[in-house]
Amino acid sequence: MRILFVVEELTPLDGRGRVVIEIGRRLREGGDQVHVAAARWSEDAARGFNLHPLRVPRSWPWSARTLLFAMLSAALIARRRAEFDAVHAHAPTLARVDLTTCHGLHRAALEIAHDSQDLDDLGIRARDLSRLRWLLPVLEASLRRGRVVALTARMAADLRRQLQIPEQRIERIPNGVDGARFSPRVRSRLRTDARRRMDVGSARALAFVGHDFKRKGLARAARALAELDDAVLLVAGEDPNDRSIGSKLTGRFAAQGLADRIRFLGPAEEVEQLYAAADVLIAPSLYEGFCLAVLEALSCGLPVIGSAAALPLELGPDGPALRRIPCTSSPAALCRAHASLDERPVAEIEAHARRVASLFSWDDVARRTRAVLAACRLSRP
Repeated sequence: MRILFVVEELTPLDGRGRVVIEIGRRLREGGDQVHVAAARWSEDAARGFNLHPLRVPRSWPWSARTLLFAMLSAALIARRRAEFDAVHAHAPTLARVDLTTCHGLHRAALEIAHDSQDLDDLGIRARDLSRLRWLLPVLEASLRRGRVVALTARMAADLRRQLQIPEQRIERIPNGVDGARFSPRVRSRLRTDARRRMDVGSARALAFVGHDFKRKGLARAARALAELDDAVLLVAGEDPNDRSIGSKLTGRFAAQGLADRIRFLGPAEEVEQLYAAADVLIAPSLYEGFCLAVLEALSCGLPVIGSAAALPLELGPDGPALRRIPCTSSPAALCRAHASLDERPVAEIEAHARRVASLFSWDDVARRTRAVLAACRLSRP
């Protein structure tokens, strides 16, 4: 098949971009011809794909970038639709496509934000939510037509309840993880050097991975440090939608006396180094689709403490490597969850983590995605 993926950023640093890279590479290996329409990309990520550049100024505000991308991708698809057997959107587009993967339902995120009491502490501003509301028709355009991939059962329920999408148009396909790249063996091999490079010393290292500091709850993760005298927080990622939030949070952490215990690592393609240095992943997200960092950490044998949004029911019940806490939990509650991990043998934690991660693979995601795309092709008029 000739398949066109639509994604704003084709790089391993962007979650949606990573999903397209992982699925696309496997489809290529199976003989499919994979095209990608993207506004930004890295040379390594784009290698082997047929790239269709969409010129969106990176300096524009995220809302303007999103709107322009949705319009440009729609124009490209309208002009060249006959060249492709299937079009699969992983980003907002005004075009009619065969399949859209919902990486996060913004309407559901707004509903959760409306009921949250600590948005100011997270750095979420009223204008952030206002922009999101007026963009909803653009963000939801392709979801309302064609078939939709929901990453979790909760997301499928939100799509039915909030967008009235019928069950027969929804496919449930979770994200995957590369068990060879992310493994206890790799983590063990990298650990000593990674901890030295990240200046961890003998401290307990908490990891935070996020492409959106506010929604993923960096401020909440940092507050736990005040209760953990012997811990440091390793932060990988950035917030491309609000480039000032990093400095604002840094100032706040300095005022709390935490600045020297937080390591901002920036965008990290070799995220294995982070998991190697860390002792636990913290994921107190306000809202998530299906967090790749959670699957990667578990595949490395690393325990995870997170909100119900970050740890969906598909991961199974709490156990040696999983601790669910309300996203609004106090620092003390997060620390109690952290302390409870020490009550289990390391081998037991690692075995549970790997058992959970083994349920998810990119090979399975690619196979199931291709089957849906083939069905879309056959059903097209």
